[in-house]
Amino acid sequence: MKDLSIDMKFISRITIVGLISGLLALVPTSVANAHGNVGSSNLAASVGTLSGSLIVATQQAQQAVLHPSTAVATTGTVARSAGLIAKSTTSGTAQTATVRAGGVLSLYAQVSTAASLTAGGGSFVKSGVSINALAVDTTTPAIGVVFPITAAMSVTATPVAALWQAPTTAGDYTITLRSSTATSQITGATTGSNGSAVADITVTVTDAHAAAAGSNVQLTMSGADSSLYVAVTNSTTGASIVSSATDVGSTHATARSLGLFSKDSTVKTAQTATVLAGGALSLYAVVATDVAFNASGGTFSGAVANLAAAAYNQTLRSVFIDVSAGANLVTTAGSATTTSVAVRWTAPSTAGTYTVSMDRSAITNQLAADDFSGTLTGSITVTVVAASAGGTYSAAYSACNTRSNAQGHGIATGVDTTSAITNGQNAYIVFDLDDGYDAALDSGAVVVSATGGALLSLVANGATGAAGTTSTVVSARVPSDQVVRVNQATANAPMTTTVTISYNGTTVCTKTITIRGEIASLVVSNVGTGDINSANSITAGATTWMAATIGATDRAGLFNVTAKDSAGNNVVTNAGGSFAADSATLTTTVQALSVTTAATTVSSSADTFNGLAFGTWTCGATAGSSAVKLTWTNSGSGTVVTSPAFDARCSDDPYTFTASFDKASYVQGEIATLTVQFLDSKGNKANTVGNHGSAATSAFPMMTAVSSLASVVAGKNDGTRSYTFTIGGTTAVTAGAYVAIVDYASLLASTKQSPAYKISTGSTDVSNAEVLKSIVALIASINKQIQALQKLILQRR
Repeated sequence: MKDLSIDMKFISRITIVGLISGLLALVPTSVANAHGNVGSSNLAASVGTLSGSLIVATQQAQQAVLHPSTAVATTGTVARSAGLIAKSTTSGTAQTATVRAGGVLSLYAQVSTAASLTAGGGSFVKSGVSINALAVDTTTPAIGVVFPITAAMSVTATPVAALWQAPTTAGDYTITLRSSTATSQITGATTGSNGSAVADITVTVTDAHAAAAGSNVQLTMSGADSSLYVAVTNSTTGASIVSSATDVGSTHATARSLGLFSKDSTVKTAQTATVLAGGALSLYAVVATDVAFNASGGTFSGAVANLAAAAYNQTLRSVFIDVSAGANLVTTAGSATTTSVAVRWTAPSTAGTYTVSMDRSAITNQLAADDFSGTLTGSITVTVVAASAGGTYSAAYSACNTRSNAQGHGIATGVDTTSAITNGQNAYIVFDLDDGYDAALDSGAVVVSATGGALLSLVANGATGAAGTTSTVVSARVPSDQVVRVNQATANAPMTTTVTISYNGTTVCTKTITIRGEIASLVVSNVGTGDINSANSITAGATTWMAATIGATDRAGLFNVTAKDSAGNNVVTNAGGSFAADSATLTTTVQALSVTTAATTVSSSADTFNGLAFGTWTCGATAGSSAVKLTWTNSGSGTVVTSPAFDARCSDDPYTFTASFDKASYVQGEIATLTVQFLDSKGNKANTVGNHGSAATSAFPMMTAVSSLASVVAGKNDGTRSYTFTIGGTTAVTAGAYVAIVDYASLLASTKQSPAYKISTGSTDVSNAEVLKSIVALIASINKQIQALQKLILQRR
């Protein structure tokens, strides 16, 4: 699966958005204070709203330039940003911009009160702040600056400007312009946050490398000695081109690689690239120290910088660039003296894996022409191949997955949704097909087909696709970020379909989707017993009843309902219709029936907590039961579904109880079950919502409790609760007859119960008493036999 967090096609989209915005900028617009796009002429500060607009210099250079503080009525042609990739067309609040890591935004505005600029990261270059009077650092000068304005300055619009350098860490950061509510509210070295926020820019900082065949990454003269870049634009002349040393400000547009098939999105020491055997990588970077390029194979050539010729060694596998000898080094605001360097690396003619790296000095001239060991700054593992694997579908770099109706369109991740698709909803399949170099495939024959008559439509991600009218869609399009919408063949009917996607005859994705139909049956379960004279039978005990039956500790009710479609799929009940009681089944005992909490989500298999609806009924004054029914009316078709009859019982709260064991005698190691029958004051089996409390006094000789005696309501709808015990547990038992004691002190008519039972060890050993008894009996038997024999002898005489 692709690592989408570094997918450079996302960066390409940002660039595309910027280009589209640039075209739109040529169209007349009614939006006031519209901001220019990247590369367009700088917007005049006077065009913005006074004390309400924050403007970014859209023109760029290798080194950022501050807006002149006295040029408020001009377009600020001198101002330059560095590394700006995209800018939204707004100039007030909710602005967005994208800039390279370490890039610099040249910011300016016109104000009539004291003002401040603060940022959630990065830093304001201290030497790059201007105003008609000196600006003041905030107490956190790295992320804020204050522009104090005197009363005399407030008479006319006063220009303010600053340079903000982006962090080297990718992420989103917010820059905010604040204005005083009074002329001098923001004064001195304050935090800069005690004014009113009037404009802000959310800046996305990216350190991602462009993908092969994209546009070369633009560098800035800041952030030196941190990254190594490859020209991703391939040569069309058959020869690679090394970047000009002075080309930084124009995105290294002249640099060209040769035979480059893939480049990952990293810029530091774990980069990867694929190049054709004999091809070449055009490398470039910004540095502030001596640097050396090294390779495990291939050769270097054409090294350039603002300095004298480079020194080569080891049969052109290393090259040393002495930055300290440069004649045209640039001092960047807030950073060291820097220059751009560039070199060509020609791949070997033998396929294999090679390493190309750049080392920098800890100081300007630590390295030397005969010593290339420094601090590793950039490293690229280059796979050299004999033939291109591009243009052919690769399952390893492609993704396809289902998405729910709520998720809608989105980037393909390869992870299917687990959400059920309910009646009338859309199911989606998103896919993104790439070749063996993780590059987008060219346009081709994309065929999407579905079984079971499912209706399909195919659109690009982000587009609004209408419901389809056929089960097969054929398109000749680029298969990147595409979305298949799947709809039911017949309204309100359940449907299971297998959708197959192919590209140029190759099956690339197969997904089976189930869309549930409207409700066709109701299953009632977990039925309890309600409280007489109760308007809704929902008490604290009802929550305990549900907790005991399904573990729903935050739901109260007397029964559950599971709704199913005609195919047996579970269906939600929070939409698509409504519950009601079958009025013909109501009585004076059970006077009303309703569902209080609907099922919000359902699984494809067993019921879950959120897949159950919770209901209750209203009891009259007399205990008893009624066979009642629940109905559901489908709003789509108007079809009414009726549940099977179920017994809804009403009774009063527990008043007294009886207790008995399931057996009269037990052997050590057996399980004993004690059943407690709770009764109301009239002798009826108690309800399941009244609190009987925990067993306050209990004694069970030779038994160990397995289930808790702390439960507070009846556990079954017949008003009983069962407890289990082991005979003896881990302790030896003494055989004999025993009496247990069970008491619920919270019951008004509590009477201790004393169920009797016997326990034996189950042993075959004979006790001494039993042996003695047997001996006595034997002696008595022998005596009787002797007496009988003596009597017989006497008779014969």
